Amino acid sequence: MVRKIALSIAVISSIFADDPSAIKDIDANVIFVGEGKIKKDGTNVNNAQDFLGDETGIQIDENSISIRGVGEDARGLAINDNGVSLTDVAGSFTFDLDMSELESLVVYKGPGSIYSVNGSGGVVQANSKSVFKLSDSVTFGAGSYGYEYFRANLHQYLDLKDVVDFSYEMKNIDNDFKEHAASELDRYNFKVGRILNDSASLEFGMKYSDSFEERMQAIYDSGFQQFKNDQTVSNSGIWKFNSKENQTKTINSKYTQYFNHDKLIANIYYTTFDKTDYQEGKIKVNNDNYNAGIDLEYGLKRANNDIVFGLTYKQDMTRDNNQYKYK
Repeated sequence: MVRKIALSIAVISSIFADDPSAIKDIDANVIFVGEGKIKKDGTNVNNAQDFLGDETGIQIDENSISIRGVGEDARGLAINDNGVSLTDVAGSFTFDLDMSELESLVVYKGPGSIYSVNGSGGVVQANSKSVFKLSDSVTFGAGSYGYEYFRANLHQYLDLKDVVDFSYEMKNIDNDFKEHAASELDRYNFKVGRILNDSASLEFGMKYSDSFEERMQAIYDSGFQQFKNDQTVSNSGIWKFNSKENQTKTINSKYTQYFNHDKLIANIYYTTFDKTDYQEGKIKVNNDNYNAGIDLEYGLKRANNDIVFGLTYKQDMTRDNNQYKYK
């Protein structure tokens, strides 16, 4: 078991809020994505590739991300979703973000961010919409290579102060032009919220996600010829099947209090991880692991900057971590 306490202070430029429709390189180490860019002119996206795939130093596949090469083995980055950490004690993370609920996204390349506990290689700080900002919606689509997507969100106010929200998301991609290149995702999300008074609110959420991804190998000259001839591209090498499976369960509660232009946010969360990696003839199993924490953040609005004070307590537990090798 590992326990960490972190106290941090940061000055964040108001450029983050000046143009929420843009994607901005704040400097060489920070990328900010506003809500308008995420919605892509009114249509919610369902993949981070749509707005980060062309950024320098960022590589993204269906369910993972790497920053300047760190994260390719699903380790070394801090992934935070509204204060809820998705990174465990070993630096292993899941890129389990619901793109349809994102309000903004900040990517820090390298260490040094106030959010970088367990993230020596960089941070992805996601700011999801409050339950009070969600609404009923249905999104579906289909495309080439067996692409299927469906998402439904049900939103209901029980009275003037209480609201409930439930969403289900499914995404499958066969990538049938190549052997062992499919991916699958199922995500369930339940949220409730209560307005306590004119300046305070309380939210509670539960989330479960289950993803599977086969890691596509590079296509060389012979494989390219197969692709041109409308044949399924075969894998080569001793170990032809690389994949990863992730199951994540999260419970969290969030309290928000406004003091004129200043804001206090308190998050409490508990997340369990079950992960299996099949890679280069080895099987890595990380089951029944969890992290839990309390995250306090106080923001002062001053002139052209926000001064943010943060206090984080985090506890990580690894209970089943094994590696197997084929003989």
